Amino acid sequence: MCFSASGQTPDACRDQLRHFTVPEYRKAFSTVDSSGRAKLPTRLLFSQDGIEVYADTFPDGRDLFLNQVSGMGMHVLIVYQDEPVRQAMIKQLREKHALPPSGMGALVDNLKYAKILFLPDSLIPGKPLPDTWHIAHLEYDQPEQCMNVFRNDVHATLGDAYDHSVRAIAYTDEIKDVRLSVDSQPLWSKTLQAMIAWVKECATLVDK
Repeated sequence: MCFSASGQTPDACRDQLRHFTVPEYRKAFSTVDSSGRAKLPTRLLFSQDGIEVYADTFPDGRDLFLNQVSGMGMHVLIVYQDEPVRQAMIKQLREKHALPPSGMGALVDNLKYAKILFLPDSLIPGKPLPDTWHIAHLEYDQPEQCMNVFRNDVHATLGDAYDHSVRAIAYTDEIKDVRLSVDSQPLWSKTLQAMIAWVKECATLVDK
């Protein structure tokens, strides 16, 4: 059995690549407590063709949930649970030359999920949820259990520069002057609509 410097094992990484376990809701928002707090809808938005889509934005109690979303956007996890689908995503990233050069960080073979940030195109005062959205950040990641396993392809000249931080495999966002259209992929469009419906359902329970 090989161990990484952080104590993680290749076996743990492989287990997550077979089936990525998405963390549960924060307990404060997931159970009915003694005061009768309403249970929020399930975190899984939908699954389709070997892909699972999860809500990754939650009420934090600091503001009305709709205000939180309209100001900070909505985060979503897209998990490639089916192995052929996962390999297809890896192949697609390689063909688009969207990956860092060899020796610069996370292993692309460990890709398992993506994080999407939907932001409103513009904020309209007094309107809880905007009509139009875009993708401001799209990031492809490996499971935490895969970080540092086999040194994650870090070139010897970099020492331990990535030893405790490499998770993102590739990403694009507005900082790079890239704004992605939601309608450019059917999955993204379906994800946005499912997330908006989930946000509205949550808001009816917590925005009181």
